[in-house]
Amino acid sequence: MLKSEQNKSDLHQYIARTILSTSMEKREKLIILLAHIEPLIYKTLEISKTRNMKVKFAVNKVSVDNNGGMSAESIGKIYVLAVTYIIFANTDAYTDEIDKRIPFRNNILHNGIVMYSDEDIGVAYELLLGLIEILITVEEQMQEQYCVDEM
Repeated sequence: MLKSEQNKSDLHQYIARTILSTSMEKREKLIILLAHIEPLIYKTLEISKTRNMKVKFAVNKVSVDNNGGMSAESIGKIYVLAVTYIIFANTDAYTDEIDKRIPFRNNILHNGIVMYSDEDIGVAYELLLGLIEILITVEEQMQEQYCVDEM
C-alpha cells in the first residue's frame, strides 16, 4: 500500500500495523480504521484541521472550490472527495434501510457494530481497505508531482 518505508508517517504506520495485525478480527480493525480515516483524509490533502472543522466541508473546499482544472492532482482530489462522501454519509437522514456492506462511519459509530453480520463486516472491511488505498495512492502521487514541479 505504501511505496517506501521512509515516507511512512506515524499515521500510515499505525494503519498498516492495524491491517496486518493477527490479534484483531476484522470487526475491531474496521472500528479502528474508521476512527483514523478523518486524519488520513486531512493528511492526504494537506489540510490543517482547525477547531469545529467539518471534514466534508474542508474536503469540498479543497477538491471543488480550489480545484485547478483537469490535472492528475485535481482528479486525485475528486477521488478523495468521493471517498469522504461515502464514508461520512449522513446516514441518520436515510429513509431506506442502510446497506451494512458499506463502511458508513456515522452508522457504525452511532448505532454500534454489533448489528452487523460477520459477512457484512467482511465486505465493509475490504471496501474500507480499498478506500484507504485510494487515499494513500492519491497522497503519494501528489507528493511525487510536487517533487517534479520543484525540479
